[in-house]
Amino acid sequence: MNVIPEREHIAVAEDSAADFALVMADDAMAPLFPRGSSVQIQRRAVLRDGDLGLFFVDGRVLLRQYCEDYSGAVYLFVLNRRLSRLDMRIPRSQGPVCCFGRVTLDSPPPLPEA
Repeated sequence: MNVIPEREHIAVAEDSAADFALVMADDAMAPLFPRGSSVQIQRRAVLRDGDLGLFFVDGRVLLRQYCEDYSGAVYLFVLNRRLSRLDMRIPRSQGPVCCFGRVTLDSPPPLPEA
C-alpha cells in the first residue's frame, strides 16, 4: 500500500476540485509526491493517459500514473523510475480497473519513455 489509510481528516481547500486527500506512505510517486506528502483526489473524474489516479489493485490502494493501450490493457506507472519494478500491466481480460479518483494537478507529468 503506498498511501496511508486515513486516520484523521486531511483538510482540502473549499475552492479545490478535490474531494479528499491522502498521505503518501512511500516514495513510489517521488519526486512529485514524496513520502509524507499530501495528495488531493477528485472523485468521479475521467482519467486520460498520463493522469495520476488512486486505484484498488490486488487488495492494495495505489497512487499511479494511468495509461491504456490500443488493446485495452491498462498500465499503472510509478513516477520514481528507480522503482519501475512496481509498474503494473493489467490485461483487458482481467476486467476493469477500480479507480477511486484522479489527482488534482494542472497538468500531468510526462509518461515514462519505453
